[in-house]
Amino acid sequence: MSRAPQESVLKVVVLVLAGFVLVYLGVGNFLAKAWTVTSQAVVQGAPERVAAAVADLGTWSMWSPLDVPLGPETRREVSGQAGAVGQRITWRGPQGTMTLELVRVTPADIGYVLRAGEQGGPDLKFGRIAWDAVAEGTRIEWTESGFFPDFAARWFGWFGAIQERVRAFQQASLAGLQRAIQPTAK
Repeated sequence: MSRAPQESVLKVVVLVLAGFVLVYLGVGNFLAKAWTVTSQAVVQGAPERVAAAVADLGTWSMWSPLDVPLGPETRREVSGQAGAVGQRITWRGPQGTMTLELVRVTPADIGYVLRAGEQGGPDLKFGRIAWDAVAEGTRIEWTESGFFPDFAARWFGWFGAIQERVRAFQQASLAGLQRAIQPTAK
């Protein structure tokens, strides 16, 4: 049996694999390195009620599905002055620590950062929730942005997987916020 057919098949396999790697890295290098997702809603209720619920991280568990599972027995702790820069939610579990911290609080918006670890860890995403009065109640705009840490994440981002998860989270949170601040009947 001749070795020539086996060698040519091996060359084809190596060239195809090399082509896949080059496409993966080459195209991946041109894909977006960051993502941004914005959701908007108009909720019934005064801006002051929205501000009270959004600016106090201690109330988020009542209206937002925000949870960071870090393995069994993950503990969630809120610390810092309610509605003030520096207030944070910290999750601790067997897989590590994550922190969401308020970095901006004004009468019309908040800004926050989600980072790995407690302080000094890498920032994973940034968020801003803004609100203003409209005739129907309060208009809320929620924007989050982050960076894709590697080529695989860029490819997932190209297909929109990460952005759709963030959008679903924002929309669920805004619906929960509507229920939480719903004016009570008198």
